[in-house]
Amino acid sequence: MHTPSRRAHYTLVLTSLAAACATIVSGRTQRIAVDSSPPAVELTVEPNGTTALTPTTLVLRRNGGPYRLKFTKSGYAPLVISLDQDENGWLWGNALIGVVGVAVDFSTGAAYKLIPEEVHATLVPLSSRRGRAPNENLVIVDESGALLATVGIKD
Repeated sequence: MHTPSRRAHYTLVLTSLAAACATIVSGRTQRIAVDSSPPAVELTVEPNGTTALTPTTLVLRRNGGPYRLKFTKSGYAPLVISLDQDENGWLWGNALIGVVGVAVDFSTGAAYKLIPEEVHATLVPLSSRRGRAPNENLVIVDESGALLATVGIKD
């Protein structure tokens, strides 16, 4: 009976690992830098329920999206920003090797990237000395707090 050599075994292992380009290069999670104006805004990530104060860096599973980032602070209109999933360019590295890498990348979530990669949330004050926002805008939000429109007000 013929047993495979160590060299053949290592070649098989390395080929299997190299077949998942996006998993090797990008990993299962992605870091998202989050900042806000004003600072120290409460951030809630849906659907996973993570909470933090800005500025922060989130570490999110690439295959857990899309995500909704909800920003809230007393005296300011709430804001919701979406993080969407897009195809990770490293997924195309598997074209040279075959379908094994594609399957691995999709199963680990590395086939995706979350966009945008950096988030800056600018919250709008709810009121000022005359009962209007200082920039003379009316802010319209839906029941979940998502910004629907900002309307300029003329005197």
